[in-house]
Parts: sequence; structure tokens; C-alpha cells
Amino acid sequence: MTLGNLTAIVQNNLKRLLAYSSIAHAGYLLMGLSAANAAGVRSILVYLVVYVLMNVGAFLVIIAVARVTGSEDIDSLRGLGSKAPIAALSLTVFLFSLTGIPPFAGFIGKYLIFAAVVQRGGFWYVLLAMIGVLNSVVSLFYYARIIKAV
Repeated sequence: MTLGNLTAIVQNNLKRLLAYSSIAHAGYLLMGLSAANAAGVRSILVYLVVYVLMNVGAFLVIIAVARVTGSEDIDSLRGLGSKAPIAALSLTVFLFSLTGIPPFAGFIGKYLIFAAVVQRGGFWYVLLAMIGVLNSVVSLFYYARIIKAV
């Protein structure tokens, strides 16, 4: 999670940024797996469905913008809110959900994963959940850069 998030922070290419954030999201899924209980399996399934929908949606908006602008950089999104408000709103919702901000679906998925890990009990599982929460905060930095550009 941490490696994916820290690498995503320095990216300017949107596709590359989302690819590195996918590494972080794989880490969240592994957190659910580490819980080794029924709640962990359920949380993985919920998170995976939400993540796929939000990530595909974000990629579709980025691909559409790249076709028009000829660029996949964050700067290519500047002014998208006035040029294509529905695309801008959609991308914002997708990114907030990927971050895990309430009330978006990504929050529910991450909450279920963190809850499954904490329910497992023990110092290391609680520490793992705290690391997951901190990584979610880190992801807010690079997702917010995109939203600011929009």
C-alpha cells in the first residue's frame, strides 16, 4: 500500500497514477485476506466490486479527455468542470470513492476491510488497520490534485 501510494504521489500521467494507486488498492484487498475470517472475505468482495466500478469509471473519463486533448497529464483536466461538467462530476465522485471518503461506496468497502482486520484482534492487526487508514489519507493527496485540476 505504502509503496504504491508514495509512487503515485509523484506521477503527473493520470493512467500511471491510477496504476500505482491500484497497487495500494491491492494492499487493501490483502488486508481483508489477512483477517482470515468470514468478515474478511465479505469485505474483499464488497471492496473489489466498488473498486472495479470506480476505477473503470475514472479510466473511462481520463481516456475520453485524452482523446480530446491528446494528453494524459493532470494538466489536461484543467477546466473540465466548465467544458464537460458531467464528466468532471463523475470523475470527482470516482476519485472520492477511491479515496474512501464518506458517504461514497469506497468508504463502505474500506470500512468493512478495516473492521474485519480489527475484529481479528491483536496488536499487529490493529497496527495494520492504522497503516491502512494512513495510506488512505496519503491517497487523498494525489486524488485531490486531480480534482483540483478539474
